[in-house]
Amino acid sequence: MAQVVIAMALGVAVGFAFPGFAADLKIIGDLFLALVKAGVAPLVFFTVVMGMASAGDPKKASRLGLVALIYFEVVSTAALLIGLVAANLFGVGKGAGDLASGADVSQAPPAGEGEARTRWAPAAARCSWP
Repeated sequence: MAQVVIAMALGVAVGFAFPGFAADLKIIGDLFLALVKAGVAPLVFFTVVMGMASAGDPKKASRLGLVALIYFEVVSTAALLIGLVAANLFGVGKGAGDLASGADVSQAPPAGEGEARTRWAPAAARCSWP
């Protein structure tokens, strides 16, 4: 755990100290994420297969599958609702279309000024906190 925290701190420090070099290292992070994504599907598949095989009794296995399906649906729905509420509450993505279309961002304050959640957005795209 400590190694991960130290590596994250070093990554942030290198990113701030040498932004060009950090951008060149992006490929390493992309490769790591691709490897993790490639390993997740087989891991989940084999975990489910082993769980079904170890159940022995088909009735027990089908009951386990039904419980797993219900659990998946409930947790996925809860995660979706939490994400939607958080996105609407904090205004995630407001003004991003203007930035992507090349709108004038000269009114945006420099980094470190303004509210942390809207410092990237043009002044016209900012929403006031309720």
